[in-house]
Amino acid sequence: PHEDTNAFCSLRLSSKRCRCGLPLSRSPAAAAAAAAAAATTTTTMPTKRKTRSSVNDNTSLSSKKSKVEPEPEACVEKEGEVAEVICENSVAGSGSSSGVKVNKNRSSSKKPIDSVKKLPVRGEHDDDDEPEARFLGDPVPDGEARQRWPKRYEVKKQKRRNQKDDDEEEIIQAKCHYMWAEVDGHITYDLFDDAHVKAESGEEDYICKIVEMFEAVDGTPYFTAQWYYRARDTVIESNAHLIDQRRVFFSEIQNDNPLECLVKKLNIARVPLNIDLEAKKLAIPHCDYYCDMMYLLPYSTFFSLPPENKRVSSETSSTISSDVDANECEVGEPQKMDVKLLDLYSGCGAMSTGLCLGANLAGLNLVTRWAVDINEYACQSLKLNHPETEVRNESAEDFLTLLREWEKLCISFSLIARKDPQQQLYSFNDDGESEEDDDNGNVEDESEDDSEIFEVEKILKICYGDPKEIKKRGLYLKVRWRNYGPSEDTWEPIEGLSNCGEKIKEFVTHGFKSKILPLPGDVDVICGGPPCQGVSGFNRFRNKDNPLADEKNKQLIVFMDIVDFLKPKFVLMENVVDIVKFAKGLLGRYALARLIQMNYQVRMGMMAAGAYGLPQFRMRVFLWGAQPTEKLPPYALPTHDVVLRGVIPTEFERNTVAYDEGQQAELARKLLLQDAISDLPSVDNYESRDEIPYDREPETEFQCFIRLRKDGKKLWFN
Repeated sequence: PHEDTNAFCSLRLSSKRCRCGLPLSRSPAAAAAAAAAAATTTTTMPTKRKTRSSVNDNTSLSSKKSKVEPEPEACVEKEGEVAEVICENSVAGSGSSSGVKVNKNRSSSKKPIDSVKKLPVRGEHDDDDEPEARFLGDPVPDGEARQRWPKRYEVKKQKRRNQKDDDEEEIIQAKCHYMWAEVDGHITYDLFDDAHVKAESGEEDYICKIVEMFEAVDGTPYFTAQWYYRARDTVIESNAHLIDQRRVFFSEIQNDNPLECLVKKLNIARVPLNIDLEAKKLAIPHCDYYCDMMYLLPYSTFFSLPPENKRVSSETSSTISSDVDANECEVGEPQKMDVKLLDLYSGCGAMSTGLCLGANLAGLNLVTRWAVDINEYACQSLKLNHPETEVRNESAEDFLTLLREWEKLCISFSLIARKDPQQQLYSFNDDGESEEDDDNGNVEDESEDDSEIFEVEKILKICYGDPKEIKKRGLYLKVRWRNYGPSEDTWEPIEGLSNCGEKIKEFVTHGFKSKILPLPGDVDVICGGPPCQGVSGFNRFRNKDNPLADEKNKQLIVFMDIVDFLKPKFVLMENVVDIVKFAKGLLGRYALARLIQMNYQVRMGMMAAGAYGLPQFRMRVFLWGAQPTEKLPPYALPTHDVVLRGVIPTEFERNTVAYDEGQQAELARKLLLQDAISDLPSVDNYESRDEIPYDREPETEFQCFIRLRKDGKKLWFN
């Protein structure tokens, strides 16, 4: 598997140990598979499920994660009969060989169910009746079948290794393959048709693509299903209401099922992923479902459908795909022009600075063009270090409202096209319209009193909020008055400047050209970490029942609303691990669902800062989003060993960025606090200096780096 997309925790199950030496128990699914293997005749049931192992809190991040394959489910067939599957939410952990419950897991969070159920046997018929499921036409020529599905025709019985549990599954050997089949006496299926597959009573039937039809050596007819996921079956779970019910997501999970499990043929339209939602609606034909994305369990990845001719081969049943396959789009030459970044909740600009440094090292000229933070001192610090950045000291909500009003102003002065005919615009008069000429051409002064008239010399700034602190929120312009100095500049509501149309037009036109504020399409990258007080473990008053109703969590919604308005090419959101731990990970799932709703490709990974050369652990969640025309960025693999702390959420263990199991990785030694501060001068209790010079040379590479000045010169001890 590709190192960028298929990373998992270092787990070796089934009486083996992880690389940190701690024993791990076998998952319930592995126990079910072992029980099924003991049965006289076993059948892999239709299932879409994520198995997971018991995760030890101290599992090494630097160890390579194992490639994951869907585990086969099994139920016991009666002699001479084919038992119909029932597909529920998990696999029972029973070790009995007399019966193993088979389930379909809708998501990674469902727990095993211990009861065992079985539906009545299908396919029972008298000798004079036609079978309910049979193949039609001649078999595929033997040579062609052996070339297309070689593992079905091995001389010896082959076993497929389940890399999740280090167990092996027997591959059903085929007598011959077919291109057509008939089920229930009247429904004809072709190879690569889409179909419903029987589910438990009361549940919606599952959805699959038929990628293989074959008769086993024992005469049993099978088909291989490659599964589609409904939104509620994916990682987003309860946030599925944000997604169109007809929208399904194709996966790479395949398994073999009795032919009689097919229910009916479906029409699933493949449509292009389009960030323009209206254009996408027009592209969806009449169909049962439509599909525009692939879904992979590793990193909870959603990405554009590959071309039809890139269909996964029938002998592949992995949940893993390489980064090339997972997101195959043309990547142009490195851009020489500036790639513009907006940093939300910027603080002093650390996240955007790190992104720009990394991008520049890779040959991409990424620059922080705009930054927004509510903390005045953080904004001053960012502006001092990045004078080229438009730094706005305001809340993200006010910034979003300002962007919408700025767009209306640009449309009002014909700087950009009007998309919505119903959109309300601004209307202004030219300067001096308050003065009118009389019949003789003389100017009449409408003002009869001797009060002073204030004339606008220049518009300086724009904001949305209450800058005058008069408890009246709205759109304000900062005005420089003629014959008055900067100390007399004031914020005025825009409705009070309706007779200053020319001055406002000058300001808006200049601001449009200089990009003082971004418009939709202007931003290439949005990065940010919405405040996490609402989910932090230090918050004793967290709203567990409805986290999104908590005012402290509203910034996640605002962040996504800004993305929705500006539609950047890329999105990178960072947050604490509690976003996928608290309330069953509802907020993390919500973030994924919002981006998918906007037709962004997405993936979510957990990375530890200490694994990249920092003297602290600091595990964080990073969510990538990319427009359909762009390549979904991978995660950088660890470069350093690390002292492990905290707990990786079990439900999201596949999102941990680490090396695959078995891959040798040469990691730099772990960094400790001493590596960061051992060169600092000592400070006694009566120290009066605000700045103290270094009194020794740097002792580590980190200390050399941190002493670099803004101008690139080194700050050494003299």
